[in-house]
Amino acid sequence: MGNSSFSKSSEALLKPFGPTFSAHENSEMQVIGIDGSTGVWIGTPCNGIHLIGLFSVFIMAYPGSWRRKLYYIPFGILLLFGYNSIRICALAWLSKFHPQWLLFNHNYTFTASAYILVFVLWMVWVKRLSKT
Repeated sequence: MGNSSFSKSSEALLKPFGPTFSAHENSEMQVIGIDGSTGVWIGTPCNGIHLIGLFSVFIMAYPGSWRRKLYYIPFGILLLFGYNSIRICALAWLSKFHPQWLLFNHNYTFTASAYILVFVLWMVWVKRLSKT
């Protein structure tokens, strides 16, 4: 689940906004965007793997049925993958239509919302699913 997975799913989500582009700069960087924009760079720190790892470790470390963990961890990973694909699309959209908002949303809005999503997934596990 690398940068190309996120770019393919993000590119599909961006199609309604016009022609898109995706360029592989190297193995660690990729650019995706809507034609006529500079696009957004997807680097290793931006691909969400650290969030997936953080979520998985939280669930594995917290008490609960291993059987439920085997179902909940993949569910959470898929949810985080989907969130990150939508985040990349939103940033690409911003780079085309509102470039002045791109940096703030990248640094604050989407970072905070990603960690909030991990926290909510963890709280669902703690409050509802970890009990036997």
